[in-house]
Amino acid sequence: MVALVIVISSCVNSSQRTGYNDQQASFDKFLSNWNNHRFDSRNDIQKAEFLKKFESDLYDYVDSAQLFVNWVGRIEDISTRVVGKTSTQISFNIYYTPEQYRKVEFNCLYLVDNDSLETDHIYNIVKNISNGSTVYFDGFIRTTNSNTVKYFLNDPGDDMNLPYPHYDFYIVEVGTASRGDSLSLNLRDAVESAYKISEPLKLNYQKKISNAEQKARWKALVPGFKAAKEKLTKEENDYLNRLINALTMNYLYGDN
Repeated sequence: MVALVIVISSCVNSSQRTGYNDQQASFDKFLSNWNNHRFDSRNDIQKAEFLKKFESDLYDYVDSAQLFVNWVGRIEDISTRVVGKTSTQISFNIYYTPEQYRKVEFNCLYLVDNDSLETDHIYNIVKNISNGSTVYFDGFIRTTNSNTVKYFLNDPGDDMNLPYPHYDFYIVEVGTASRGDSLSLNLRDAVESAYKISEPLKLNYQKKISNAEQKARWKALVPGFKAAKEKLTKEENDYLNRLINALTMNYLYGDN
């Protein structure tokens, strides 16, 4: 999980040219570089191999980067719908347009228990934001248990995923004010610990490790996780809980 610390701690200075922080600018450079070679293939065989390599490298990039912090975009299509008898789903789209003929979008779905609507952080922030507003957001791109990025509507291998990717995205924080490009040291440590403690649960669910190994790894990680949580403010603990919930849903629904 060293990559998480490197990525978050490196997001200190914003790019003056793009208006994105270093983490967002780095991701967009990755996409732009691949998109610049979109038409280099001489035939359909080369094109298929090119797109396969792109999707593989994209998954590795997303898996290594893990948590996106304080990215900027515009919000649109804010809506809600009732799910079952006890929950409400709030949905919205966040996008940015780094250059002509390119647009990067994130489809965000967030589920809230109906008895928590008055207190839920994300719900109460988003319900007061106007469509078209500039927002700053944290979260991560959804991935599958077969090691691909999860797109909204499109499948991996579609060549439109280079200039106009539209990702499914787990939102952890959002608002109209920039919160700074780096988490607090205590929250950074807790986030790193959350990724570590979620890993054996994910691997066990994917049947990559046994129940006994999952329990042994979990037991070894619990003390560090609890110690990290104890240093957090209430707001930071709430942030961490949203992240853990998203990490859990990512593998529980990773086959869908």
